[in-house]
Amino acid sequence: MHNMQMIEARNGASSTLIARLNAEMDSRGINQDALAALLGISQGHLSKILSGKTPAGRRTAARARNLFDANFHRAPALGGWLLTVGETARGSSAFRAVVDAALKLAEVRSNRRKRRG
Repeated sequence: MHNMQMIEARNGASSTLIARLNAEMDSRGINQDALAALLGISQGHLSKILSGKTPAGRRTAARARNLFDANFHRAPALGGWLLTVGETARGSSAFRAVVDAALKLAEVRSNRRKRRG
């Protein structure tokens, strides 16, 4: 019975985290790429978390808690400048296009490194 309670608690925590991540994207007006960058994970991994296919690890969950924190702009681990970039991208379609292009470039470079290594 104890294992079942742990599984139910974990599933409840996962659904709560998923709901909060979705709400965070909505409130900031950002997409999965931008949220993944804020969390320091790939967009693909974030997609799996949001769909419930993969639970968030401890590090990702901790980063998400920092993201939800009102003092996120002071969190050096995630880099307060990312919040500023996200907020600016939300207000400017031209800036958002630049940010999206930069994220795609970073993804291409990351994929190249993975193939080499």
